[in-house]
Amino acid sequence: MNRFLASSFYSHPLRLILLIGAGIICVFALSACGGEGGKQEAPKSELAQVEEFWKQKDLENANKILKAYVETHPKDMQAIILEARILVSQGRSKDTLATVERGLAIDPENANLLALKGRAYYYVSRFTEALKFCRQALKKDPNIALPYLVIGEIFLRQGKIDDSVTVLKEAIKHDPKMVEALNKLSSALIKAKNFEAAKGYLEQALKIDTNDAGVQFNLALVYEKLNDGPNALKHIDEALRLYTENEDAPWKQQARQMRNVILEKFKIKV
Repeated sequence: MNRFLASSFYSHPLRLILLIGAGIICVFALSACGGEGGKQEAPKSELAQVEEFWKQKDLENANKILKAYVETHPKDMQAIILEARILVSQGRSKDTLATVERGLAIDPENANLLALKGRAYYYVSRFTEALKFCRQALKKDPNIALPYLVIGEIFLRQGKIDDSVTVLKEAIKHDPKMVEALNKLSSALIKAKNFEAAKGYLEQALKIDTNDAGVQFNLALVYEKLNDGPNALKHIDEALRLYTENEDAPWKQQARQMRNVILEKFKIKV
């Protein structure tokens, strides 16, 4: 083999090695070009922003972003479900039902929408319809928590305490961070005079959300029943603080009455 052929033979793999090396250098250069500030988080989607504002109880911004998003994505099921969730959390049953029907027209089998429809009927004390749609939801998807919560609440309102406890535990099994289910279960256990068990579920709820007035109220009630005056007063004061921030909050008057009971029962001077 002459020198020309030899140089041609070796030049091809040499060029390949050089190209690979150059590519690796470029990759490292691109990844480092931003320095310490080079990494940039992707902006949150509009719906993630809505969830975040809703979690912070900033409904003005949540609704503003959601409204703009729905106008450009009218058939987005995730957005429709989120809109219905926010509406039902405010007790706006009529608006919730309108949103749910809009979604069911697109997807009549959607379990989340059927559950939200049941929730809306629960808020207007139409328990027959609420049970009907929640059971339909569970047939479509037995692993979502909301239908169990609604059915458990109905049983609690009907005085079926044992049934309520059983169903609410199912809700928590499917969503361990559902504060509302934890609180409702504690209410059922309080009615059953199982105060220690109720306290355990309320403490679990408090770790998730310290700003839930209903949880604080029930904790005050539990501590009062357990003859722990200082803790009862601490939690009823926190409940009143949270209720005061929301002028339309239910239970505000009951919380004031509860505070008077605690002060009198335990002879606490403030």
